Amino acid sequence: MLREYSGEPDIQHTPSFARRLAAHLPKELTPATVNRMETGSAKFDIGRVMAYEQALGCAPGQLLDVFVYLFRLEAAPGAQISWVDHGDGWFYDLLYRICHNGPVSSLDWLQFSIAARLPARGKVFDSTRFSEGVFGRLIEDFRSSFERDERLLREALINLSPHSIPYIAERVNEDPLALFNVVESLGFVQDRQAWAPLLRLCAKLDDGVQGQTLLETVRRWIPRDRRAFDEIRQSAPSLIPYCEHIIEDPTEAYTAREEAIAFLSAGRVAISPRLRKYMHDNRSEIRQLLVEPTAATRTEIIQAVHSYVGKHLASHGPHGRHGATGVPVGLTGMLTDAVFSKYRVQRLGFALALGPLQISAGLAHGAGLALLKDISNEDYGTQRAVLRLMTKLDHPSTHPYFSRFAHTKILDEGVRLTAAWALGTGSGPDDERCLRVLLPGAAVTTRRVIVLAAERRNFPNLLTELVSDRSSVVSVEAAKGLRRLPKPEVS
Repeated sequence: MLREYSGEPDIQHTPSFARRLAAHLPKELTPATVNRMETGSAKFDIGRVMAYEQALGCAPGQLLDVFVYLFRLEAAPGAQISWVDHGDGWFYDLLYRICHNGPVSSLDWLQFSIAARLPARGKVFDSTRFSEGVFGRLIEDFRSSFERDERLLREALINLSPHSIPYIAERVNEDPLALFNVVESLGFVQDRQAWAPLLRLCAKLDDGVQGQTLLETVRRWIPRDRRAFDEIRQSAPSLIPYCEHIIEDPTEAYTAREEAIAFLSAGRVAISPRLRKYMHDNRSEIRQLLVEPTAATRTEIIQAVHSYVGKHLASHGPHGRHGATGVPVGLTGMLTDAVFSKYRVQRLGFALALGPLQISAGLAHGAGLALLKDISNEDYGTQRAVLRLMTKLDHPSTHPYFSRFAHTKILDEGVRLTAAWALGTGSGPDDERCLRVLLPGAAVTTRRVIVLAAERRNFPNLLTELVSDRSSVVSVEAAKGLRRLPKPEVS
């Protein structure tokens, strides 16, 4: 689809595109190999993905972000995490920059993490001083990153295991809100050293923001380790009651409640009679957590998005091969997966895959219009899923819709939370006021997300107000965020 909608015949036709790729690869690929790569029967690696980015004119890391995320979800057939090595000189120069606070991008970190897997280079981690310097810097960079950069840094932490494991556990304990996504990396580490810190985190879990990633991360261990659930019962006996508690508590983060349902299902846990009664008495609410719409069908919602996308493409382009107009074949299925897949991380992965497409502006408008016009407040689970889809598209055309939606009558707390997160990715000049609109009556978890959004958008006035919040948790996190904001330059 990327090549079809490029608008350039040299990219659309495979033989000429293979020649373009050759300029960015150590070895030329045949057109047949390019076709096999694109159908999943030949391997993609990081070097080839970066060559695609350059040949297609994508922003650095735009396709790589999708590649590594889908690779970890096992949704990228024929993929492998490897890279052309640039030699010891490059590696040690980058190590010097890391330890002396020089400029290091998320792509640098990813390449460093792969290069460091060579045994001779991995010896640098025998030094506590070097390890503390490297992982202290990496996790601090993670703290200040967002979306694409955050996902690439997560991959770096995975590649640097087992050395990264104790530092992840230590730092997440210190600042669970800012670093809650760091926990995800432990779920992809094929090393039992990662299991012990996960169990310790589970044993004291009482935070929905951290719970959404921790529960999903622990769920990854269950299919590959038959001992996992018995060890949870022994070392973290409070985890299953915690999951039952948050499912029954509508004020908890809905993402954590989604993951609690998935976790209990994965472990085939016999739920308590109390929870069974709650789920029976609140069937409509549980359906929203499972993203099962009731006011409209899935087909009707996707058709609404599809129709708006088609109208936008017809009037604004881009057009496909030979100037073809209309929505590309297969988009309905991709949209359905991005909004209605069973698991939260699957929905996020499919949404990410839509972001680099040339039609992403049309997707942004289509999803935004459907959110405002076609999705009922009764289907708040779908509202949340569409907002998350728009966030993962990472396109500026979504930003006005975030601002407009914040001023609508939002009935569900989870929708309010998701809108606050989305505004943290935006660029609207009125977004600070939009975040304030979401504050009255907002639950503690939502106010914590507003703190994150205000810090990411550099809204010191809003953070200053939140320092006086009635919740000590929100107040402390707002004060930390305020201290981390860049200091204004003195003229």
